[in-house]
Amino acid sequence: MARIIKRYSNRKLYDTREKHYITLENIEILIKQEEEVHIIDNDSGDDITASTLSQIIAEQARKNKAYAPSIFVDMIRKGGDTMYDYARKVWQILSDQANSQYTESKEMGDKLVLSDADWEALLRSLLSRWDLPTQADMQRLTTAVTRLEQSLQELEKKVRD
Repeated sequence: MARIIKRYSNRKLYDTREKHYITLENIEILIKQEEEVHIIDNDSGDDITASTLSQIIAEQARKNKAYAPSIFVDMIRKGGDTMYDYARKVWQILSDQANSQYTESKEMGDKLVLSDADWEALLRSLLSRWDLPTQADMQRLTTAVTRLEQSLQELEKKVRD
C-alpha cells in the first residue's frame, strides 16, 4: 500500500502513516527503499507526486552536479518525451554492454571446452608441476615394500631356527 504524504499550504510535508512531518530527503530515502509514495496537496486534493519528485531530482542535481543544464533545457523545450528519450538511450547502452559481455563470456567459455585428450594433458602438466608421485612411482614403491616384507619374514624365520 502506498505511503500518503500530504503537502500543506505552508509547504510542509506530512507522512500520514508515521504521523510526523517529513523532508524531501526522507522521501528520497523512502523511494530508494522501494516504498511507493503518493504526495497529495492537502488543500486541493491534487496528486503532486511528479512535481515533488522533480524537486528531489533538481536538488540531487544541484548537490552532485550530476546533470548538465542542457538536459533540463531539453526537457523544457521538448516536454516529457525528453526523459523517455534519455531513459531509452541509457537502456540501449546498458543492453548493448550486457549483450557484449555475454558474447565475450560465451566465446571465452567456448574456448575452455577441451577434448578428453586435452584435459588429460592439462592434468598431467599440472601434476608434474606439483611434483607428486606418479602411478609408476607408486607401483615401484609397492614392489619395494613387498620385497622388504619378504626379506623381513625370511630374516625372522632364520632367527627362529
